[in-house]
Amino acid sequence: MPYYLVTLKADGSEVSRYMALSVQSQDWPLELYEHTEWVPQAQGDDSSPAAPLEPITKLAYLRRFMQAERIAIRTAAQSDAVLQDYLELLGLAEEVRLDDPDIIAAVNLLETAGLIAEGRASEILNG
Repeated sequence: MPYYLVTLKADGSEVSRYMALSVQSQDWPLELYEHTEWVPQAQGDDSSPAAPLEPITKLAYLRRFMQAERIAIRTAAQSDAVLQDYLELLGLAEEVRLDDPDIIAAVNLLETAGLIAEGRASEILNG
């Protein structure tokens, strides 16, 4: 199943990634957003598609965040249903796949919301 990268047509900024059989434009209308097929790349290799990433433990995933970031995320989740849902699903997971579209979207959301610094989403997802 292909991945799609969603970018805002106005400035080219990435807003999300998802996996689907075809373009899903309900949340990101085609007149405002570009949906392009995306192939995850191996770390440091921009030329060839990467094999699916091996899953990591939840602890290993959470340790990719700084302590202050984890505390900020938990604090913000107390009043944000989307963050509460993310943390609850994470708590139920047996492992974390860094190429999972939901994880990618969640980490990008954390950056967009200012709970992690600009550029940290890429650092967290790419090790």
